[in-house]
Amino acid sequence: MQLAGRNRAQIFESEIEYRSIFDISTSAQHVYLVHSLAAALDKLKLGLKAKVSAGTATDLEQQEYNVLEHSMSKHFVLYVVGRLAEELLGTKVPDLKKWIGKDSIVRPDPSRATDAWTSVLDAIMPLLAVQVKELGTPMMLLAPKIDYEGRRQDEGHCHSIQEADRRAIEANTRSH
Repeated sequence: MQLAGRNRAQIFESEIEYRSIFDISTSAQHVYLVHSLAAALDKLKLGLKAKVSAGTATDLEQQEYNVLEHSMSKHFVLYVVGRLAEELLGTKVPDLKKWIGKDSIVRPDPSRATDAWTSVLDAIMPLLAVQVKELGTPMMLLAPKIDYEGRRQDEGHCHSIQEADRRAIEANTRSH
């Protein structure tokens, strides 16, 4: 995730890096699906930024923008959408890397796919923003604490999204 956020070009320059991120079976349809979701997220972020700058954003829109203003926020939201894939589709998704869009949506003009993702983001972003406000920024949830002397304080912090996800499931299981 760090490489994707800070040095995207390196992914495509190094076969080892590329294969660590993209499975050989990754299809163009899957890339199209994710790319159109990312485009919808960019569109949402720009709209929210304009409202915040103009002073017309609601409190909830401000919270949504607060989630999206972080450099790795796109990756965080892509991850959340992936975790919600089965709920969104109403069916089991055995391998997210093989999730593809319907043929009727995959077109040279991505506006139809982007519009579909926009409706998904309109539904989940307010809920995500409220949760992040309660728990902390997306990267704060994953990053280690640093004490006042600059020493790493790992206790209680997650080192990966998968670990954060596992802890959330465990906490949810214990509370029910």
